Amino acid sequence: MKVIVVGAGLAGTLAAARAHALGAQVVVFADRPGATVMHSGGWAIGAASLLAQGLPPDRLEDALALLTEGLAELTLVRGPLLLTDTDGIPRPVDLVPASHAVSATWRNERAVVDLAGLGHPFAEMQPRGVALSVDYPTWPGAFGRSYAAVAARMAQPGELDALAAALLAGLARLESPVDGVILPPVLGLDTPEVHRAALSAAIGLPVAETLGTAPSTPGLRLHRALGRWLDRLDIPIRSGRVVAVDAAMGRVTGEDGRSESADAVVLATGGRFSGGLTGAPTSPLGSAPIRPRPAVELARGTRAHGPYWGRLFESGVRVDARMRVLGHDGSPLEGLLYAAGDLLRGPDALTTGCASGKAVLSGYLAGESAAKGGAR
Repeated sequence: MKVIVVGAGLAGTLAAARAHALGAQVVVFADRPGATVMHSGGWAIGAASLLAQGLPPDRLEDALALLTEGLAELTLVRGPLLLTDTDGIPRPVDLVPASHAVSATWRNERAVVDLAGLGHPFAEMQPRGVALSVDYPTWPGAFGRSYAAVAARMAQPGELDALAAALLAGLARLESPVDGVILPPVLGLDTPEVHRAALSAAIGLPVAETLGTAPSTPGLRLHRALGRWLDRLDIPIRSGRVVAVDAAMGRVTGEDGRSESADAVVLATGGRFSGGLTGAPTSPLGSAPIRPRPAVELARGTRAHGPYWGRLFESGVRVDARMRVLGHDGSPLEGLLYAAGDLLRGPDALTTGCASGKAVLSGYLAGESAAKGGAR
């Protein structure tokens, strides 16, 4: 059985990993990074909301087990927890990397660190903690750069030592002890737990990070970790945009004009955030109906109380219980065509608090059905 997965985000990677685990030959088509890179680091699984999305929550534990195994380097911790992001906004999370979760166990005061070399008012945005300004980063041109830019440099020789020295100098100025140190998400893009352990050992205190906001360090970590997961499974990734899918023939065509055929195709192209809902004849969606139609203008798909309301993020394709894409008449399209993630129609996963859960569970189920051949 050969399965093609279109999209290498959270849903697409879960679909590929599940199909691979069931013995299928898997190929992934990936274009540019989508909504994954905006991930805050906190996973809103929202198990209670998955039924409203048409997904069986009783399979969620299976999907999460595969996820935590595949992303072992992120050391995912189960919640629920209430953590803040870099803007000081509290976010309820059900699953989170250890680099963020550790601060939830601190009962006393914590030092909230401003990296003076960036010029961002991080400490004043946080709802609690003792503000501590440290002289880092020190490299030319750092002022005004993002936390992700700092994280990208953390693997360079001397950067972690420089941060540790700045923290020790700052901590020496505090008049009372603290339980730990809260940083913005700057501890590297690839090995945050390694950097966090080394930094904690150097300063003699636990270190934690807040959740991120775009441009998101945790999102970039997730994107890179998903790619490494596919590499470890030896699943080939074809780069470039997919312009057409022939469901009847199981054929996928890239923008270079080259086609590849399979027994089943899983569409995980993303929703409105990542441009997966174009609906154009040359898009991967082909003739699949999108309901409700996404609004052309942002204002037409929202209400007065914010962009995460209204019909803007409810658009998508219909699927049956096997995650097969349904046509206008409500029956599966000819061939074995499946869909997962933000591409699925349903209640807005952001407002119902199950965005990550929807991606993880639907991707898992779509990969499973595709590998098993579904119901012909």
